[in-house]
Amino acid sequence: MQGQHMSLTEQLGMFSDSEAKMSIILGQEYTKEAVQQSLFYFSIGNNDFIHYYLSNVSGVLEKQNPRQFSRMLLETLGTHLKVSMNDLFPHCM
Repeated sequence: MQGQHMSLTEQLGMFSDSEAKMSIILGQEYTKEAVQQSLFYFSIGNNDFIHYYLSNVSGVLEKQNPRQFSRMLLETLGTHLKVSMNDLFPHCM
């Protein structure tokens, strides 16, 4: 059985939705404090590289070598992580 694949954008969107619901249910102050005291872990999985690149899902082997593909993955992750706090935590700022 394989798990569901979800982009980092989708995961961050789900977090934002959950944070908004938490704020409605528990209040903005409690939510703000809980988020500020939380630890967040960001990771890209093996399917982001091995499955996509080595299985050549979209013909990527003809477009990029492994180093170029790795760089693109890291740049994409970096872009997502640079989301401003106001965008990621609109109810906590």
